[in-house]
Amino acid sequence: MKIGLFGGAAQSGTVDQVVAEAKLAERDGFSSYWMPQIFAHDALTLLALIGREVPRIELGTAVVASASAIRS
Repeated sequence: MKIGLFGGAAQSGTVDQVVAEAKLAERDGFSSYWMPQIFAHDALTLLALIGREVPRIELGTAVVASASAIRS
């Protein structure tokens, strides 16, 4: 069974705190780390940074705004 973690630090943490949380998730045996776009950070950019620092965990988005919604 694979179990993932929804990143709580994404809500109000710094970029370094979010990356540290993903590292802990990997260390603790979670198979994936998820974060939404609805908080302060750009989810896709931050997940790219996490992927560079934490290469062995799967990454996913929960909610990401479409390009048309961003332009509105």
